[in-house]
Amino acid sequence: MYTYGVEICWRRKLRYPIMRPDDARLVRYLRRMIEAPPMGGDGTLHPQHPPWHNVTSYNATEKAIRDIFAATEGGVFVEVGAQDGVWLSNTWWLEAARGWRGLLVEADPLNYHHLRNSPRTSPTLPVCVTTGLTPTQEALVRRKQPEPWNTTIGMHQRGQTMLNRYATPTDLYLGQTWHTTCYPLLTVLAAAGYKQINLLIFDMAGGGFELLQDFMTVNMELGNPFRVQMILYQDTSLVNEKVISEEAKSLGYTHLAITAAHFLLLHNSLGVALQ
Repeated sequence: MYTYGVEICWRRKLRYPIMRPDDARLVRYLRRMIEAPPMGGDGTLHPQHPPWHNVTSYNATEKAIRDIFAATEGGVFVEVGAQDGVWLSNTWWLEAARGWRGLLVEADPLNYHHLRNSPRTSPTLPVCVTTGLTPTQEALVRRKQPEPWNTTIGMHQRGQTMLNRYATPTDLYLGQTWHTTCYPLLTVLAAAGYKQINLLIFDMAGGGFELLQDFMTVNMELGNPFRVQMILYQDTSLVNEKVISEEAKSLGYTHLAITAAHFLLLHNSLGVALQ
């Protein structure tokens, strides 16, 4: 039986077709959004004394990264949740001391403004990254910014932008909410032009595990177009680490808990033992 509603639905699908994550139009669109390296300030990075040297959890994660990639020069990274590219950035040392380059992705316009004024030497991309195969409209929540913003507390607050679905009632009440388009992770990687990635990072206030699981699953189903040596993700939600470890092992990775919120997946090809 033919109905007018079915016709409208069908026309809408024709007008707004569902795109694959490797759709050439979408990849070109994101590629045009990638900006040249900021190289602000004096244009130099100082790996000996990063801004987070007194933050215990990040010191532990940073030590793990340095142990693993101590002898690897000229590697490639993609950091989703780069914040300002300086504070709590897990790719700072790799870029400063080992000559790595990659893509710094940040969804919060305020953080991205600071990123564009940083001394980083890698391209930047101002978009929200999400799971799935199609772009979506999402609500993001930014924690209220304390004054002065350049204190330790203020810098932590600036790193607490999150998708609405991970926000607490307090976050929603005290924070600022806005809507933006979020793009599939695989589309972002395709736009960057990276097929071999040494380090992939999901560093966000909520959703790190979901992005990890989605990437591992979808990438495998598509025939592993992106080969990643190591994945670092942050997640404070309760997860079944045993199940994750078994799933990672089936895909050729070893799952390690560095801190209560920071986790590493090391591909077996690395052959590196942490000290």
